[in-house]
Amino acid sequence: MTSQRLYRPPSTCARLRLRRSLQCGKLSTSLGSAFARNTTLSIYHPVGTCAILPKRCGGVVDPVLRVYGVKGLRVVDASVMAILPSAHIQTAVYGIAERAAEIIAKEWK
Repeated sequence: MTSQRLYRPPSTCARLRLRRSLQCGKLSTSLGSAFARNTTLSIYHPVGTCAILPKRCGGVVDPVLRVYGVKGLRVVDASVMAILPSAHIQTAVYGIAERAAEIIAKEWK
């Protein structure tokens, strides 16, 4: 999906209706919902779906990024982070990838 399809700015009429409703102190649920749907954008970053945790705690990946119970498979992406950092995840993913490269290179030596 392109960003143009995800975000559609509200029409002038919709903005005027919303402003009038807010000034009158009455905002209809349908108008408010429509405005929110058409003017918000998600920057959701999925993390933790394959968290590095002990298996007994629901973890999927061990500290060297191997998937529990599957031979020869590692996960090297944002899904191994057990919690969402308070910053953008891109630098954390770079760190995970660098660490994975070190682990794999060490095993092949």
